[in-house]
Amino acid sequence: GHLSGRSGVPDHRGTRVGQEGQEHQGVRPEGDLDRQYASGLEFKKNSRFIDAKDAFVAVIEACPDYLRAYLQLGNIALQLREYDDAVKHYDKALELEPGNAEVQEALAYAFTATGKLDEAEDKYLELLEADPTRVGALQNLAFNYEKQA
Repeated sequence: GHLSGRSGVPDHRGTRVGQEGQEHQGVRPEGDLDRQYASGLEFKKNSRFIDAKDAFVAVIEACPDYLRAYLQLGNIALQLREYDDAVKHYDKALELEPGNAEVQEALAYAFTATGKLDEAEDKYLELLEADPTRVGALQNLAFNYEKQA
């Protein structure tokens, strides 16, 4: 699928978590959030999108800065052709981590899907300026240009 999760156990920023099982804002142990996130991924993999959305929303309610959950909500919205919702979720993820290339690429893709080709082009060019070897961004930019032609 588009923008699948990384290997390892993601923490709220999408990086690997150590063995210490840190507490987050005194709400729930990190492991519980990771299990909830993993269940969301499993639901998504099995096309149980409502259950997946519920799982990711529960993660965000417990830890509002869990970036990967916003990314997954955006990915589900894309799959359901709820493009405005996808943009909203990706925007929130970028608020948490403005330089995240994976989220920027997903947002650009959502812009293309909503017909906002100029915004998509800007995002793709920004991504390619930072990393000219980003093949997905290059392919999507070419597709974007085809749509404009």
